[in-house]
Amino acid sequence: MDKKNNNNSWEDSEQSHPCINQLENWVKQPLFSRILEDAAYGDEDSIEIVDQVTGKLNSLIFHLHNDSGELRLQYELDAINNFLEEIDRHE
Repeated sequence: MDKKNNNNSWEDSEQSHPCINQLENWVKQPLFSRILEDAAYGDEDSIEIVDQVTGKLNSLIFHLHNDSGELRLQYELDAINNFLEEIDRHE
């Protein structure tokens, strides 16, 4: 069961999947903030990155909502994390 801590954020009572942890860590990085800011100012490369991340997250949400199997969910998580690792390599 999830619970709210004193800092107004959620804590998982169970161990999170490593891919989820990697995703959470990536969005906390200054690089992610810079990509979002650059996209807001019209930078085409940043817009493309945001669009791709959003598409991959939407696919993951679709499969979660439709109770897809663990292998499919793992595929979606791996695809997101591989994409984020690729971005990190090019920055």
